[in-house]
Amino acid sequence: MDRLRKRKRRTRSLAGSDLPIGIGAVLALVLVLPAALVVMRAQASAHLLLPASILALVAGLFVEYRRITRRWTTVIWTALIALGCSYLVFLPGKHERVYNVEGHIQIWPYFFCFFFLLIAIIEHKKLVTPRLHEGMTLLQTLALGYWTIDATDMGSLGPWTIGLLGLLVLFGLYVVAHAFLPLTLSHGHRVVLSLWSSAIMTFLAVDNIIRIYGMGYIETTEDPDRVFLIILSHFLLGVSSIYMAQNVMMLLGFLPSKGRFFNATYFRETRALVGDHIDRYADQQVPVGLAIFCLVYATTVFGLNLHYDLVRSNFAIWAVFASFPVLAYGTEVVFFRGR
Repeated sequence: MDRLRKRKRRTRSLAGSDLPIGIGAVLALVLVLPAALVVMRAQASAHLLLPASILALVAGLFVEYRRITRRWTTVIWTALIALGCSYLVFLPGKHERVYNVEGHIQIWPYFFCFFFLLIAIIEHKKLVTPRLHEGMTLLQTLALGYWTIDATDMGSLGPWTIGLLGLLVLFGLYVVAHAFLPLTLSHGHRVVLSLWSSAIMTFLAVDNIIRIYGMGYIETTEDPDRVFLIILSHFLLGVSSIYMAQNVMMLLGFLPSKGRFFNATYFRETRALVGDHIDRYADQQVPVGLAIFCLVYATTVFGLNLHYDLVRSNFAIWAVFASFPVLAYGTEVVFFRGR
């Protein structure tokens, strides 16, 4: 009798654990099947509607989100919800008299990425908000300086260009002073440094997106090296897209809008946003050795690429952004224990 009761309890337990899996499988089938039909429709078109590079972009997004959340189940559930939301793109537009399904298919992957990023930021705000310190801000400032030198014709500088260069130099000196001098990181300094970082990353993100999509498509490229570069660029874009989106939101939150035009709601939300900028910036200064390593590493890579023109400046910048935290962690652990 006891054996029979134990068997019944075990059966109920297994049934209870299988229920969420079954629901997830059915939900996945319901959501993925329309996507398969859309892909088949895109493949049958005479136009290139879904470039293969989109897969590299989504792969980078998934890999980085998995690294942040440490769970593939979170990535899968987020992807399924974003996929369901992305089908909203197939609703006819307000002024769309003749329904163009191919036009909707072309922007469908970007709707998916948008909803994926939105869910990731809402559900894991603290995890996806990039932690900052003086070393990263110094690196970003050096990257912006490199981009400026690469993109500017120093032989014909107008007044606007000179003014922007002057502003860059002032902020650069401010960042360098904090990186190498024992200055106190008060709330005010942390807010300024965090805002400067967000502004740099937003600018470089927009430039990176424009340049990547100006490289063309894998399907129309015959050069294997260029194909590899396109794939790698899209993958890095996917990896960095979560932080790009969060930096943009941390800047746009300061802009007034309808319903929050310098009213009580606006100032309350602004105070909370200022608190987010303070919280994400380290209140302890980085070891001076780490700041030196950042300066040497960035100037060496950017200088070599500027001289030999090995890869595009945006690729060099984001490759340095991706590699520096790994190298800096090892360098700090091995060589620099404190300031």
